[in-house]
Amino acid sequence: MRASPVLALLLLIASPSMAQEQAYPVPDAAAQRALQRQLPSVVGALEERVIADCEAAALGSAACLEVLAWAAGESWSRREARTDYAERAVTLAETHLAADDPRRATAYIAMARAVEGPTSDNLDCEKPCPAIVSAQPWLDKAKSVLEAATPRDHLALALAYRELGGNLYAQGKRVEGDALTDRMLDTLVAGLPDTYARLRREIDDLIYNIETTGQQYARAEAMHRMRIAATEAVSGEGATLAGDYAAFGRNLARQGMFEAAGQALDNAIALSTVHASDDFEFVVSLLVERSVLAEAVGETERAIALMQRAMELAGDRTVEDGLGLPLRVRLGRLLEQVGRSDEAQPLLVEAYIADPDNIETLSTLAQHLAKNGAPEKAETLYRGALAKADAATGFDAAFADLSRAYLRMGLGRLLLEQGRIEEAEAELSQGIVEWQRMVPWHTAFLDLRFLLAEAKLRLKRPEDALSQLAAASAQTSGMFGSANPLRIDTDRRAATMMDERLGLHPAAWTYYARAASGAKNRIDSYTSFDNEAQRELRGYRPLFLQQVGAAWRYSERGVDRRAVRIHP
Repeated sequence: MRASPVLALLLLIASPSMAQEQAYPVPDAAAQRALQRQLPSVVGALEERVIADCEAAALGSAACLEVLAWAAGESWSRREARTDYAERAVTLAETHLAADDPRRATAYIAMARAVEGPTSDNLDCEKPCPAIVSAQPWLDKAKSVLEAATPRDHLALALAYRELGGNLYAQGKRVEGDALTDRMLDTLVAGLPDTYARLRREIDDLIYNIETTGQQYARAEAMHRMRIAATEAVSGEGATLAGDYAAFGRNLARQGMFEAAGQALDNAIALSTVHASDDFEFVVSLLVERSVLAEAVGETERAIALMQRAMELAGDRTVEDGLGLPLRVRLGRLLEQVGRSDEAQPLLVEAYIADPDNIETLSTLAQHLAKNGAPEKAETLYRGALAKADAATGFDAAFADLSRAYLRMGLGRLLLEQGRIEEAEAELSQGIVEWQRMVPWHTAFLDLRFLLAEAKLRLKRPEDALSQLAAASAQTSGMFGSANPLRIDTDRRAATMMDERLGLHPAAWTYYARAASGAKNRIDSYTSFDNEAQRELRGYRPLFLQQVGAAWRYSERGVDRRAVRIHP
């Protein structure tokens, strides 16, 4: 017996693969709009006849089951019809299909969706919503059927886990929901390569939601690793992998895992230069991102080399980093940090001529003028740039705190040098607030604390100064291992300031000891005694001499170093 036209149309809608077997005329735009207006009543009429047509056509239980499941999930005309068709689908499946037939899951999932109803129905109900709770047993049944199936349909099972996980999240059962999400991903991995496209889609969505809303970076880390492994195993597409490694590096940096983040970004750069060389903006952005990370952990020379590569690749094209900073200005700022002002000046002048209103250009040019004997001009530029940051709107306003923190660090240093201590204290204190509000992990702003400590000492408030030094030390101690050069240098600077300005304050010894211990660990970690290692070792020699000198002075004063405790 042939199927009726109504059933044929329903089968066509429910099963896209069937539509590919025959060619159908496509209606023009006007006809499509007319059909769209008629769709609710048309579908309602189709629903009225679906069961009768299935029974009359005798097409078999599987085909009718697909039609019923579709009708249960896509009812435009009558919401109550959803449950009716879902119940009929369950009856059909349990009557005609074996208990272990995985196609039963289609009916169970349709029943769960019908019971749960549209999302809009559950937005205002008291949690957990009764409808959502009532849907869970049907999803459990779908999961059980698919888990028992042989051979296993990895995609179908993964989607069942996804459906059940969403239900558990909606009930407020986050731990159970997370477990189902993990099982979904593991199942998609087990189904590779066939499930690769779906795996990437799910991971992309999950990472976005987890990192932007929940900020669960450790959980997202595992998903980044899974995405990279799947892409390497299945497609090996270099440009895609470069993007994956870049995103992975950002995730690790947010967790404070800076060495691993640098390696991930290095991988991204290597892949992009080979497989995405035609997309110069992407490659430049990766080089800049890696430079920013190097600067943040105190590797200024490496940051400079990376920026020089980015500049060379960009050529005459105007490119900014991710925070709106022109490449010339970023490179000029880094050169200023290591005392290479002669190299920085032409870059800053070029940037200023190109965009005299750019806040970051004004800031870095002011820093250059302050270091080279023009403090009045520098202060004018700093204050003008602060006014522009205060007036920023749109995208620029989102990063105004970062700009202001950097500006106040330069202005505060300038005011200290001029003996305007109260003004410096106010600027530096506000700069710390803005720094902590925007990028608290970025160590390029550590000087704010040392400069503010200097201001507090000049204002005869040593306890406040010690608090700032302790905060600087605590930040690097929380971010890096004991052998990290920036952590060592931060403790050395704190100890030296206390020793020289407070007459061998008892807490200075704690910082000296911590810095010296870190330097010894750093030396022990050398794998070869190359030029870089020799340069580092020469840099640590004064630290050890300072520690020995402090020990003698403690001994002369009869201070028991073991009783010394670091200032809170």
